[in-house]
Amino acid sequence: MLDVDKEALHMRNNSLAFLFVSTCLLAGCALNRVKQIEQKAQSNAATAEGNRAASVYWDAAEELKELGSAKAAEYYRKAISAAPEEPYYRFAYAEYLRKYRGPGQPLLPAAANEYFKALRILDARRESEKAEGEKDAEAGDDERLRQLIDWGLTDLYQRDGVPLLYWPPAVLRPRRSSHRPTVFFSTQYEFGPSELPIRDLTSGALFTSDTIGRSLTNGELRAMVRSKQLCDWTNRIRIRPGDLPWIDIWWRRVEAGDAIPNDWNPGRFFDLHQVQHGIAAERAFDLYPFDLSVRVGYKHSRWRTVKDPQADAVESSHTPFAEVVLSRVFPGYSGPNRVSIALTHERSHIHHGGAWLRRGTISSATAGYSIYPKKGRGRFRPRSADVEAGVVRYLQEYGAVDVYQHDLFVGVTLREAFSPKLDLGARYTVFDEDKRNSAPERSHQQGRVSLTPLWRLVDNENAKEEKARNSRVRFVNIVAPLDYQFKQKGPSDYENFGYGIKAEARIAHPKLFRTSVLLFAECSRRHYYNLDKVLSYFMTGLKMGF
Repeated sequence: MLDVDKEALHMRNNSLAFLFVSTCLLAGCALNRVKQIEQKAQSNAATAEGNRAASVYWDAAEELKELGSAKAAEYYRKAISAAPEEPYYRFAYAEYLRKYRGPGQPLLPAAANEYFKALRILDARRESEKAEGEKDAEAGDDERLRQLIDWGLTDLYQRDGVPLLYWPPAVLRPRRSSHRPTVFFSTQYEFGPSELPIRDLTSGALFTSDTIGRSLTNGELRAMVRSKQLCDWTNRIRIRPGDLPWIDIWWRRVEAGDAIPNDWNPGRFFDLHQVQHGIAAERAFDLYPFDLSVRVGYKHSRWRTVKDPQADAVESSHTPFAEVVLSRVFPGYSGPNRVSIALTHERSHIHHGGAWLRRGTISSATAGYSIYPKKGRGRFRPRSADVEAGVVRYLQEYGAVDVYQHDLFVGVTLREAFSPKLDLGARYTVFDEDKRNSAPERSHQQGRVSLTPLWRLVDNENAKEEKARNSRVRFVNIVAPLDYQFKQKGPSDYENFGYGIKAEARIAHPKLFRTSVLLFAECSRRHYYNLDKVLSYFMTGLKMGF
């Protein structure tokens, strides 16, 4: 038996060593290819000038981009320096900063700067042609490039919302290219009955059981299963003052029916009304070869649990928070690779009627790794494979009593798997809760396995036909999520499985103030088989920005 264990251990160590050596060799091949591209570009550019040298640098930048090297940005800038009056190189550099770089978001304002510089060159050309008596100045390659830039700016600002103010103002704006948005408004609205996670149902049932001093009956457990009637509306003003950090100011109103159980009366619930205001500053940085974003802010919330019209319990919280995202794109043997790390932390001080009640802390860490394989190798060759893992920690401090909650998850998404229109996502999540320093102490843990196939019914963002690329309907997706929630520790009453269908569509066009609107509707059913209960849900909403 001991010899068998030694042999298995030896085989495992050999496999790990082979994997490590193979990875190093593949990474070495990619780095060697980067050096070859750079040497070739420097050699060819040494004997070229002007547009010819710019073309050499641009070719090198495109090759480095497809390989995944962050040095592509350097060669885009060299192409621009060699031909500063050629707008296409600035457009290509802006597209690179928008699509291939950035810590989970485009590198703004660097990408916007290049787009608008390209527009200024095109405007100057058009005015020069008109002054010389040329006809159809808007036709030809310049006009097609202008349309591409408009679409690039529409996608770049899709998270910001609709522009309200521009700088410089219209009276000071000599050219269309200087028409740069500075203040945006965005809104997000969701309405309908929503689901309650298995941990919230289990926690509510256990807390109610502790309060009344007995175990809940099967009928009472069944009555705890309900839908939460949600109305969630958020509005935001975003200010982008040039190269400075942008400022977000938002206000949010949430009304949730049957959100909180009545601990003394199982099966009865309270409504929750919440109002939140907040302000935050954020900035994305290009720290070659890394990309970094930092967001810090403060939010104040007030909510009341509606018991009856005469007795409303009002609570408020003061919450500073911070978010940091760091990412890097680097070359791999099969194509570009991306690694990212996101950290968040917020600390809430919650008061009731002016007196301190409790503290709350939420911290999270998420790591992601993406591979973008080269196309054209076999039937099953996804456009990208994304792996993500993370943990979220919640802590509620009620004086000496602490309540800990954790979410641990790992997931993988294959984009364009088996078909150019199909994405497949799978995730495994563990939820747990641990109540400490209180009698009785209690802990429970649940798991969830989910599968999320997405079918692109309409995909005009990646269409080859010009008419489709210019359509206002950018995409229409159909999502059919499936999941199974089960207990790992503690009561198993609320084990369930669910399925549904969701339709989402994005509408955008440069003529619509470069604004994007996302519409969605989702219907689902959830079966609580241990309690013989089935619930149906329907959510709808829209997002402009966010």
